[in-house]
Amino acid sequence: MNLILEKFTVLGSFGPVIFFLLRLLPYTLMWALFTFLYIFMPNTQVKFSVGLIAGIITGTIFQVVEWAYITFQIGVAQYNAIYGSFAALPLFLAWLQLSWLIVLYGAELSFAYQNVETYEFEPDALAASHRLRTLLSLRITHHLVQRFVRGEKPATARDISNQLEIPIRFVNEILFNLVKSDILSMARTEGSEEQGYQPARDVSTLTVQYVIGAMDKRGLNQTPFTQSPEFAALSASLETFDQTMARQPENKLLKDL
Repeated sequence: MNLILEKFTVLGSFGPVIFFLLRLLPYTLMWALFTFLYIFMPNTQVKFSVGLIAGIITGTIFQVVEWAYITFQIGVAQYNAIYGSFAALPLFLAWLQLSWLIVLYGAELSFAYQNVETYEFEPDALAASHRLRTLLSLRITHHLVQRFVRGEKPATARDISNQLEIPIRFVNEILFNLVKSDILSMARTEGSEEQGYQPARDVSTLTVQYVIGAMDKRGLNQTPFTQSPEFAALSASLETFDQTMARQPENKLLKDL
């Protein structure tokens, strides 16, 4: 009997610690859930430290907001039994909306932390003009052509972003357009789970004008509507303009620049 009492006494001394750990358990589960979400769900490689930091911050915010929602919901139900039930659905929908905003905030937080070097330029990248996008498309294509000529392995979007100091989100958008234009192709890279990129055509055919023309003609080029003499004249003028640009000495091969 004395031995049992001594054991309960020892357990009693650890009571505050056990109580603290039990209160911390919901937060720990949320941290683990959000960390898993931000590391394995994105279609790119996310560092564990980045996912962990975003998971802890987002999980904490989620738990605090959930506590506020439950407290407010109980308070409304106790205040008025009739009208409290009518308020349950709008409150639940508001909580659902807020929950997704928290999840998306965590995703943006992990993205910003992993790309902290170029994240400050994200607003400028989103407001870039068509000419700047064309120029950067040429720059990225030129960079990959030069790597291909030197016999280097395909570069990932993160490699391109770091080497050319272009925001990663902007790089991904440009690479997507270049792949759809059949200028670049995706390739597997050794030692990385991310896709690499390399020229999709013979580098001896990739000129400045060819890249610009391929990107301009990406998508639907023939329309069953707006057929008129004026439309035909404008189309012929644009085609002549492209041919004139192709004959200019400035239309050099990207591998020679």
